[in-house]
Amino acid sequence: MKTLNTDNFDEHKDNMVVLFYANWCPLCIILLDELRLFEEKSRERIKIIDFDENNELAKRFNITGVPTAIAFRNGQIADVRPGFRETVQYREMINML
Repeated sequence: MKTLNTDNFDEHKDNMVVLFYANWCPLCIILLDELRLFEEKSRERIKIIDFDENNELAKRFNITGVPTAIAFRNGQIADVRPGFRETVQYREMINML
């Protein structure tokens, strides 16, 4: 999974799922570990953004809590899922791209 930040976000926002996470969030750490188990093709479509280090991006997308996943299709928001979810829901987000 590639880590994005304010500087490189716009060049990567097509057909991906972005996960806002925080290192202090136990559910985020569990989720990141689970997502790392996805097959490589799916994992390549998941990008992660550290909530604390990228406040501008969090504000831009009205992220108020972590974890929060946003699916981007053709550069537009296609789905937003705040909170911890079953991994099948993240697979659904990837498959909709």
